[in-house]
Amino acid sequence: MAARRTAWSSISRRVPEWVLARPYTLVAVLRWLNAFRRYRWLVPACALGAVGVFWATTRAQFGSALEVAWAHWGLVVVASGAWSYFTAHRRRVRIAVEDAYSWLSPLPVPRSRVLRMTLPPGLQLLVIGVLLAGGALSGSHSAVAWKLFLLFAGCFVAGLLLGSLTKPAHAAVPNSQYVRARYPRSRWSTAPALTPLSYWVSGQARVFLKPQVAARAALPVLLSLPMGVSGNDALGMAAAALVVLGLTAYTVAGLRVAFGAGAWLSPTCVDRRRFAVAVGSAVVLTQALSCLALLFLGSAVAPGAVIWRLSAAAVVFVAASAVLIAVAVRFAFRPEVVARVRTLAWLQ
Repeated sequence: MAARRTAWSSISRRVPEWVLARPYTLVAVLRWLNAFRRYRWLVPACALGAVGVFWATTRAQFGSALEVAWAHWGLVVVASGAWSYFTAHRRRVRIAVEDAYSWLSPLPVPRSRVLRMTLPPGLQLLVIGVLLAGGALSGSHSAVAWKLFLLFAGCFVAGLLLGSLTKPAHAAVPNSQYVRARYPRSRWSTAPALTPLSYWVSGQARVFLKPQVAARAALPVLLSLPMGVSGNDALGMAAAALVVLGLTAYTVAGLRVAFGAGAWLSPTCVDRRRFAVAVGSAVVLTQALSCLALLFLGSAVAPGAVIWRLSAAAVVFVAASAVLIAVAVRFAFRPEVVARVRTLAWLQ
């Protein structure tokens, strides 16, 4: 037998190698093993329950129940299909949440989504097969038991496919969907860099700029317009408010990421200038490119004097964002600020 890797030396040898190669599956298996280790009475209770259920399936009454189930096979199809569909749908939502919030998500490890989707229904189908095998031993019901097993297997496969293809509920999708690089690259574990911080800045800004947030920002502007304002002026003011909101959102996102990441990177020897560049690059570049595009489009309809004033305002705004992020990075590594940020994160 081949020797195990040193990283798995503390894990029980009862866990097979193919599970160790899939960390998400390994975490689930260890969760079950820890439950049985914590509550020792579960092992004999489950063993006695399994023996009792298998003994009940070998009785003649269970064989008669199989005959009744086959006589009403339509109800069996509906019940097993609905069970498989809803469990697969819930399983997909849970896997999406685990991929976003699990401590394994920052690591470049296989996620094994197919295995995590198919393993629970496969185990359920195995238990049903064992029960039907016990019913086949109760008399001349082997043919009915085999037909019911094929019926259950087909319904489980169909329900699993439908549940896997169904779009998860919107409320279950975390805000990390707004980040461009949600999954780590293969080299990030061996050659860590500060580049992902810029991804989180852009993702946080997209969260701030959700449609409902933009609508709440534009509504007060539209309500504050006096009577007699033309529709073109109203649309222009609302668009200006959305532009200011978008530019401000990137500045606020950069400040939030600077304080949040600085609280965790303060014990390390990371260069603060590299940290400031990694956090502020996305903010400054996005704001500068957005201002250039808007000024280019506005030059076709606005007079030159207005364009020059707007250009000066854009330069001042981008420079102010860069200065604010630099100051935030300087304060983010101070011990009192780090303690306050971690306390607020713990309270949340």
